[in-house]
Amino acid sequence: MSILADLLDGDINLKNKQKYIWRQFSFTYLPIELFSRLYEQFLGFDSKNAEFTPPHLAKFLVDECMPINTAENIPNPLNYKILDPSCGSGVFLVIAFKRLIQWYRIKNNYTQEIEIEVLKNILRNNIYGVELKSDAANLAIFSLSLALCDFCNPSKLWTELHFDNIRGRNIYEADFFDWIKTNTNEFDLVIGNPPFNEEKKSEAEKQAKKSIKGEPKIALRFLRDSMKVLKDGGLQCLIVKSSEILHNSTSKDFRINFFKTYQVAQIIDFTCLTEILWSVARVPTVAIFTIKSIPNNNINILHAVIKQSQAINSKLFFELDEYDLQYVTQQEALENHYIWKINLLGGGRIKQLVSKFSKFETLEEYLTKNKNSFNLSWGEGADKGEPTFISEALSEYEINYSKCNDIDKINTPIKHKSIFEIPNLIIRQIISKKDIIPMDISEKYLTFRKHTMAISSNNDGKLLLEKIKNIFKINKSIYKFLINTQSPEILIRRNSAFLKDDFFKLPLIESTKLSVYEEGILT
Repeated sequence: MSILADLLDGDINLKNKQKYIWRQFSFTYLPIELFSRLYEQFLGFDSKNAEFTPPHLAKFLVDECMPINTAENIPNPLNYKILDPSCGSGVFLVIAFKRLIQWYRIKNNYTQEIEIEVLKNILRNNIYGVELKSDAANLAIFSLSLALCDFCNPSKLWTELHFDNIRGRNIYEADFFDWIKTNTNEFDLVIGNPPFNEEKKSEAEKQAKKSIKGEPKIALRFLRDSMKVLKDGGLQCLIVKSSEILHNSTSKDFRINFFKTYQVAQIIDFTCLTEILWSVARVPTVAIFTIKSIPNNNINILHAVIKQSQAINSKLFFELDEYDLQYVTQQEALENHYIWKINLLGGGRIKQLVSKFSKFETLEEYLTKNKNSFNLSWGEGADKGEPTFISEALSEYEINYSKCNDIDKINTPIKHKSIFEIPNLIIRQIISKKDIIPMDISEKYLTFRKHTMAISSNNDGKLLLEKIKNIFKINKSIYKFLINTQSPEILIRRNSAFLKDDFFKLPLIESTKLSVYEEGILT
């Protein structure tokens, strides 16, 4: 037994009995959040539908929502209700519970030991979570119980501490969207990391969802519906996909309505940390901070873009410099749908240059104006069928027909579309390694799949197609710049690919003069 005791104590070498100057290990300062992370790994949660929040990220967001301040400038910790609508293992709730206790100590001048009953009351009356998965809910309860023990006087743990049953009272195993229908509480803070993806649904559930026109994706539904349980003036902080809330055209109506209804205070953008922030998922994310009040047009929205650094790579803390902070007016948030992407890339002069090019007629407007004169048709390739054109056949501005499939050998030809008719300008939806959008006018009838586009015309329109190709060739650096600053796809979810609409919304720049400074921005 003495050997086992020495091993666990960690202050003596078992081989030669030599004492160490420092203990070899100690569990004294292990944060409670670490236990949650360990249990997540061992319990084997489904990583496709659950992405647990790194503790350093959760702490950062709690610090933003519940800062340590003077006693006069912090809320009453005995009456400050917090909800995590999808609490998982409880990492946000544990950190928020600890912060309430810190607030309590500040309010009481650090002069007295906190009684166990006070600690239990803070937990019982102020910390709430909803979680769909039973194992995760159990873990949240366990983590909060450990956090409670962490603040108790060790001499009283065995004699005075009796745990309350907080299941069904504070931690609810339920679907959040069902739970809010019967919830009677109003919260000062809603904070959390809702799921990025939907769970698999039954066919009946799929059909029911289809009947709700325009129903947003699950994370945006959390963003919208959790505002219902906030007190007036309360704060919500949720992590959502940046592509969904800030960039996608499909969620534009949701974004506009949300920003018109509530005061968005700040957005902390983690898009640059996509590869290192999450353990499993590789998704661009933001934390959006929203106050339940009517928007004040005189208050700008802070957009903070966090870049990679050594401290962030080591998952120690997040760093922000002054040039990472951009301020967006309420009007810009509603009308300039590229502002978030522009800020992500640097803001300032970039915004001015994008604005300069926005005064030109778009490619789509130009094609529409000339559609009838030249029998123009434009769009993206077909979903099905074996194509004759493959992407490797087009290098920058020339089609290599030897790399195209023989149309006579195609067993499942793509259904006829007018964009395949020649002459047509075939365009790949990428920025190549040479910073060019590859395109060329085809001399043969070629079919192609999605991620390749074409503009077709009658024979009289071939000069128009040549004109478009030359404009993109001459202004290749401008178009790379505009795609990078305006596409919700490129540099967000993909490194070089963009969408069909990104291309046809580009300005057709027949002639422009750039200053030396503007040339520098492009390069």
